[in-house]
Amino acid sequence: MADATPDGFASELRREIMRSEIQRVQVLAVILVALLLMTGTAIFLSPELVHRMFRGGLEWWVPWAGFGPFALYEVGVLFVLWRRAAQDKDFPRFARFANAFIETSLPSAVIFELSKHMEATTVFGYWPPLLYFVFILLSTLRLDFWLSLWTGAVAAVEQFALAAILLPIDPAGSRPEETLIYHFSRSVMLMLAGVAAAIVARTLRQQFENSVAAAAARDRVTNLFGQHVSPVVVEQLLADPAKRKLGGEERVLTVLFCDLANFTGIAERHTPQQTIELLSEYFACMTEIPASAATTLTIAANRAV
Repeated sequence: MADATPDGFASELRREIMRSEIQRVQVLAVILVALLLMTGTAIFLSPELVHRMFRGGLEWWVPWAGFGPFALYEVGVLFVLWRRAAQDKDFPRFARFANAFIETSLPSAVIFELSKHMEATTVFGYWPPLLYFVFILLSTLRLDFWLSLWTGAVAAVEQFALAAILLPIDPAGSRPEETLIYHFSRSVMLMLAGVAAAIVARTLRQQFENSVAAAAARDRVTNLFGQHVSPVVVEQLLADPAKRKLGGEERVLTVLFCDLANFTGIAERHTPQQTIELLSEYFACMTEIPASAATTLTIAANRAV
């Protein structure tokens, strides 16, 4: 349950962001391992197809050299996040941006390496550029507007830079895939995807903040009134915040005043913890008495007087 204090709210938000970041890295690590296994399997099972797709074929170690370091990196990041989460520590913000830059550079590294084994124009029409969208999509789990925007910007800049370096860009070329506007428009789409992911990340974070704030308000009301009034009254206070903020509402009530016989002596013979437990048990029993029973007791008490 969320702490009702501002520090408790911030701590719970930080923990949720850390849990979301761990989930994102886990998904990314699984994707990288799956790509590595599928590529390696294709090399062994379909050597003729691989030979046709790549100039001179593709050695078995090439996928491991491309994906292996990134997969190990993600596993290392995952262990660091687990350790910091166990210590209830945050992941430094500058490290988050550096990590986003390194991760988003994976498709760039794959594109650059594949350009050595196949035509560069073919590489940009192959699946590696689509990995940019995977990283942008997963960036929403960071629950950070600027990190998602940063991921989209890194993907857009790197994709356009690689196109300018690896391709014979000709503004007046006859082939669309060799023109400047062709690859610039692709980079613009990556940037727009980053903007969309940033908006989604901010929306998710706001929804979580609202949930934590609602839980904190519920705890605050329960702590203040839960031991002194009926649970029905507490639920009404939670259901209508205006009653808490505007001074409540006026009603005609019958009040029962009770006294615990020899309470001073009881408190002297028991520890403070035992006394509190006794009072809590007493309040729990009294607040469960129906209103009609309380009214009957009050009338009886008045007649006795």
